[in-house]
Amino acid sequence: MQCLVLIFLLMQTDICKSEESQTLVCHYDPEYADLQRVWCKKNSEECCTGFAFGEKITALDNGSVEINNTVNAFTITVHNLTEGNGTYWCGLMFKNHTIMKLAEKYLPISADSSLYEQVWSILRLTIFVLLVLTSVSTCLLTSEPVKKKISDEGNDGIRLRDRRHTDGHADKTVTEE
Repeated sequence: MQCLVLIFLLMQTDICKSEESQTLVCHYDPEYADLQRVWCKKNSEECCTGFAFGEKITALDNGSVEINNTVNAFTITVHNLTEGNGTYWCGLMFKNHTIMKLAEKYLPISADSSLYEQVWSILRLTIFVLLVLTSVSTCLLTSEPVKKKISDEGNDGIRLRDRRHTDGHADKTVTEE
């Protein structure tokens, strides 16, 4: 049972990692230094989903995104691309939640990781097929063979009685009951 749970968990695992760090530098005018910084993945031309953070924050997303603040700029370094490949923005957020986009960059998942995902997909499918075949063959090999039931009663309602002789051979005699 534990083996089946482990296989199920492995099949549900989906890993997206960037193999190399990727960097985006976000320059801004000194008058905007007090605004919150933004790091997000583009959803559409006017919208993105991600993080808004202050100038003292140095890491996001459990350390997979590192932030380095300098004078009139901040640098985003992505170590693990947990949200998948796509276009990412850095910017500043005004109090009315309007984002001023400072820079954008397409960040791909590396080719090695993409190959890894393809191999893992094939491996998951293979494990699933083997699991099904193993289950079916186990059921077939451990089940009792079906035996044909032979009726002791003839067509005319006369029952056969089995009498054993002393030599162990059966003698079928017809008796009416």
